[in-house]
Amino acid sequence: MDECIRFAREALIEFPGNERIMLSLASVLYNAGYVRYGEYHLTDEDGYDTYDVDRHKNYAEWQEAIKLYEKLLGTLEDGELRHQAIRELLQLYVNTGATEKAEK
Repeated sequence: MDECIRFAREALIEFPGNERIMLSLASVLYNAGYVRYGEYHLTDEDGYDTYDVDRHKNYAEWQEAIKLYEKLLGTLEDGELRHQAIRELLQLYVNTGATEKAEK
């Protein structure tokens, strides 16, 4: 994961503003959070599983990915890249407890 993140960061320095590279970095960070820390669930008082948002909010990789995805949504044209960014951003919003943003 570290090598993938480093490679994407270096590519973005060389090609600033390149949406594909920015999306690649965001996706690598998205996946790094899962690989490094996992996705944790809690059981609420009614017996339903919920995300452990307090734990997930502390994943630096996910926080950085959220910022990149939000930036990309301001520039990406409609299409597969935009849809990928939306899918992954929505999951991160839900995982980190930003449900209002996810609903918008």
